[in-house]
Amino acid sequence: MFALSSFSMTRRRIPTWLRIIAVMGALLVVATLLWATMVAATYGAAWLRLGPDLLTPSATVAVGTQEPRTPEGTHTLLIVVGGSDATLQAPPAIVQYGGPRTRPVVVTIPRELTVAAVDDDRITIGDVYADTGVVGLRQTVIDFTEVAIDDVVVVTPRNLAKLIDLIGEFTHCDPACVLVDGAGFLAAYGVRDDNARLEYLGAVLGSVADTIDRNWVMRHPRRAWRIVAAVPDAVETTVSLRGGTLLRTFAAIREVDDTQWVSTPLLRAPDGTVLAAPEPSMLQFAALREGTVFSDSATVTVEELLQELRDEVAVAVANAAGIQGLAAKVTEQLQQFGYQIVASGNASRFDAQQTEVQFRADDPRAVYIAEEIAEHLGDVVLRPQTDTVMFERESVDVLVLLGAKAAA
Repeated sequence: MFALSSFSMTRRRIPTWLRIIAVMGALLVVATLLWATMVAATYGAAWLRLGPDLLTPSATVAVGTQEPRTPEGTHTLLIVVGGSDATLQAPPAIVQYGGPRTRPVVVTIPRELTVAAVDDDRITIGDVYADTGVVGLRQTVIDFTEVAIDDVVVVTPRNLAKLIDLIGEFTHCDPACVLVDGAGFLAAYGVRDDNARLEYLGAVLGSVADTIDRNWVMRHPRRAWRIVAAVPDAVETTVSLRGGTLLRTFAAIREVDDTQWVSTPLLRAPDGTVLAAPEPSMLQFAALREGTVFSDSATVTVEELLQELRDEVAVAVANAAGIQGLAAKVTEQLQQFGYQIVASGNASRFDAQQTEVQFRADDPRAVYIAEEIAEHLGDVVLRPQTDTVMFERESVDVLVLLGAKAAA
């Protein structure tokens, strides 16, 4: 009996260290199960909430002269940066990569670009977005460019900043590497101009893609869960967000160092009226449709547009002060600025003290050039004309009547 009793008591005595290990093991198993459950729930939520049907534009066929198309094997995205007040915060951009393109290309479309006219009102890209949202904007871009759009991505910067705060600080190299949080992103984004905003936004999304990978989700399942809930507010898209498809797209574009950025500049009058949209922009859209290389002829600068406008507007210079050689002197000056001087000579009178610039008030091009010439000459009176501007029995767009003060 003594032996049996001692044996039973011996079996009941478990060493303290072993009990500690058992408790720690049990806690570890519970924690692992909780962690695995949270990871699985995060991926499940992502699969349910981040599918490809977040945004489904209804129309896909252009109403132009030909069906919209792009080369086989390419992927073409329309990137839209929208504010919470239904305004465009950056020019929409068509991004194309893959297929025959050895380097991605980004073609920006100015918000002020006129795409239609109703009576005397000009409807711009920005107006379309404000009135019809991204669905109408996508259709308008297809109609105008005749480029097939595979997917649309709408990014809201303020909501993206909230998403960044959920991620926590992450490293962004542009080119110096810095830690970025939501406030830092908005500050850096806000000081940039249109195209630079778009480029910065794409680069930040690429950095986000580098940060939120599978390993990050496994390490931070609770943050990942909150991010899944926040993504639809920050990014609205037809691209499936499951498995980070969209982020990998931005990352893939960013990995190519020589991504080609092509802008479509506009020449605008001081009142905002668009004076010229370059014909080369049609070559840009044709290159997107055909997958061809963007040559120098498919790009144009604002200065080149301005020179084209100066070449189109007929300017005459008349000596109205009676000072010998005054018209020839000012004509030479204006020609150096690139103006098209079609006639130069004497006015019908020679008593003018102040220079007067007459121009056709109904022609925005003439208004623009007249104001430019007035700025170059200084101390000038602008005289808009409702009738045709004449010099030596020929009609001109702008007439510069030189006064005595011009000699100084």
